[in-house]
Amino acid sequence: MKTKSSAAFTEAKKTKKRGLFADVIIRLVKEKPLGTAGGVVLILLLLVGIFADFIAPYGYDEIDLAARLSPPSAAHLLGTDNLGRDLLSRIIYGARISMFVGFGVAILGTALATLIGAVSGYFGGA
Repeated sequence: MKTKSSAAFTEAKKTKKRGLFADVIIRLVKEKPLGTAGGVVLILLLLVGIFADFIAPYGYDEIDLAARLSPPSAAHLLGTDNLGRDLLSRIIYGARISMFVGFGVAILGTALATLIGAVSGYFGGA
């Protein structure tokens, strides 16, 4: 004969246990959906920047003078500029450059702020 507590224990044991990472992700999505959407966009931008060589259909500086200023087509999904460069490829490679500049500025700003804080602390600044 099962007691009430042993039945509850076996019921709790049957439920699937998630890991800590899955619990954090689920809680984040429920509590901050806009932050989650921003994080997804940021991760997508990061992946596009990392794998730009494999994603971009053309090189960022590849010129096709015959296709100058062409509208969007099957060959050039976003069209071309006045030199015949594919706009989609340039946007994809631009993501890489934007990330490089953003991370560089963040690292430089952190180093500079640390230096200013250390000097301020040493000399007794506010």
